[in-house]
Amino acid sequence: MRDSSELNYLELIKAGGITGLISFTFKCVPDLFFTKKMLDTTQNASPRKTKGFWQNSKGALYWDFKYRMLMGFMTLPLQHTVEHTLIQQYGKNELSNYQKAMIGSFAGWLAAMVEINIVHSLDSMRATVLNNPAVFNNHGGIPYFLTHQSQLRAGIGFGMLRNSVSNPPAWCAKTMTKTYLAEHTEFDKNIRNILTAIIFVFVRFVAGYPFDVIKTAMQCDAAQQQFQHRHCREKIYYAMNLINRQIKNRGFFRFFTTGFFMRLPANISSAAIQVAVFDHLTNASSRRSC
Repeated sequence: MRDSSELNYLELIKAGGITGLISFTFKCVPDLFFTKKMLDTTQNASPRKTKGFWQNSKGALYWDFKYRMLMGFMTLPLQHTVEHTLIQQYGKNELSNYQKAMIGSFAGWLAAMVEINIVHSLDSMRATVLNNPAVFNNHGGIPYFLTHQSQLRAGIGFGMLRNSVSNPPAWCAKTMTKTYLAEHTEFDKNIRNILTAIIFVFVRFVAGYPFDVIKTAMQCDAAQQQFQHRHCREKIYYAMNLINRQIKNRGFFRFFTTGFFMRLPANISSAAIQVAVFDHLTNASSRRSC
């Protein structure tokens, strides 16, 4: 009989893979339309016809699937592992709910920062092949991916800023909500998991959305200009110039809320199911190991 405090890493990876499939199923189409809209916006073009868009989206679907599956295998399993390890180290029964929330917040931020440094280039490939389908025709775009890492990492700074702004309060809210529902309500555990996940996703999505718009705009602009930014000062100047140009062309509110109402339902439903399913699977694994 194995100690229930031990982690079953294989089960964590399996649960993470399932959450990756859920993410791809729910978010792929809204995010492709969002990327298409940002591509049109950054080059001041008229919206592309939907028929041609779908004909050229095969490569974007391929890279989106790789991006979401790798993220699924990594993010929630890593967050869960770090949180579990720290809570066990400091003593589960000796920590207050606030301290557990802070540990969950730190673990969520750490997992998000590791995630973006690994998968950001995959995310950028979605915009690249959507803008230039010929890239995908050359061995699936893999040679391009291996030789254009500098360009594909455009916007990673704002992605890290997004994660730093959104993940700590979201994971803190998740832990506090989960504890409150467990102690003050008589809801079924699955209902508590879903409600907790909805609160978590809403806080994370809203808090980080403006930075996500800037990140995607930089990815789309880099995909079109084929330009590599070498120095930190040049990168900052480029980002500020891009933001200023978009605000002048579209207005402050329209730019920073691009795709918000289209993506919000998909993100809430997807991530809520992801978190609820992941918690359910990991808890079931813990019970079986007892």
